[in-house]
Amino acid sequence: MKNNDPSLEQLSKFLLSSSEYSVITSTNGKITSVNDKLLHKLGFAKNDIVGKSVNLIFPENKNIINNILENRFSGNFISGLNRSNNITYIKWFSCGLDLDSNFILFSGTDVTDILSQSHFFENVVRQSAEVIIVISLSGNIIDWNIGAENLLGYTKKEMVGQSFFKITPDDHIEEAKKCLKLFRDEKCKDCQSKKLTKDGKIIDVSVSGNLVTDSLGSPVSLALFIRDITEIKKQEGELKYHVAVLEDKNKALGILERFIVSRELKLIELKKQISDLSKQATKNGDVLVSPNYDSNFSNTTEGAKN
Repeated sequence: MKNNDPSLEQLSKFLLSSSEYSVITSTNGKITSVNDKLLHKLGFAKNDIVGKSVNLIFPENKNIINNILENRFSGNFISGLNRSNNITYIKWFSCGLDLDSNFILFSGTDVTDILSQSHFFENVVRQSAEVIIVISLSGNIIDWNIGAENLLGYTKKEMVGQSFFKITPDDHIEEAKKCLKLFRDEKCKDCQSKKLTKDGKIIDVSVSGNLVTDSLGSPVSLALFIRDITEIKKQEGELKYHVAVLEDKNKALGILERFIVSRELKLIELKKQISDLSKQATKNGDVLVSPNYDSNFSNTTEGAKN
């Protein structure tokens, strides 16, 4: 033992006042010290637990505990403490201690509320009518909710572990890959694509993607929110068709209008020429037939023939 190292007795006294759940065991798994907070949670007296196997505290984590004891493993695990049908979930940190002999310290924090909120959130996502698919950064499906089942026909059991491109038509896979890359690089939030249902139907969809990160900010997955826009695309197509028809009609009307205007201008010019000729004939003493424009230029009098 180093000169500045605390003794087991000193460390045990420190644990008594700890705000966390704490227990020290020997490397053979026998409990040597436990603080009042953990005793109260377990409902044990100190004499009932000291010297007993640590499995009394972690009955469902025997494999993890044996690994820690054998290898002086340092790490994290979660264990449930069940008392009067009231389960408290504790996140434990384990580490080896070099004292007079080797010991293992288990220090735990209550994470029941956090896990409850997490399970609640998972249930909300799971039951959401909106299509929510979570995929790994490599493109494999991690989670698949009820909305995805309803829209695409596959169950969660069928799709978890499968490639996301299983629901993408072959001729749109490259397009989908580019879209996912934009999501991963956080350069885009939305794109339009096509998806393939279990019964072989191809539908138009709008896809929104959010990068999911861990507590250190490192990306771990993509959450995709998918909306069926087949009917919207159909309406857009019909609207474009009607707009095109109207544009064609407007073009035809424009041509007809120019034709009519041109014809009217020619008639006006023709009337002017006839009027000029009539005036010239009168001046010369000649008789000129004046056409009736309302009767398709028919003669107005028979006398004009004579």
